[in-house]
Amino acid sequence: MSQSTVGRVLDGEQWPGNEFIAATINGLDIGFDVVFEVTVGEVTSANEHASVAG
Repeated sequence: MSQSTVGRVLDGEQWPGNEFIAATINGLDIGFDVVFEVTVGEVTSANEHASVAG
């Protein structure tokens, strides 16, 4: 996963695709629903709703 792809997704310029989602949950060893939220008609990142310390 390129740094520019991550940046575009976090900036809202690009939707996270399958490769991005897989790399995120596998790389962080966490469940899908910890990072992503799926709502009717919209896909949003959990990062939009909460900041991550670190």
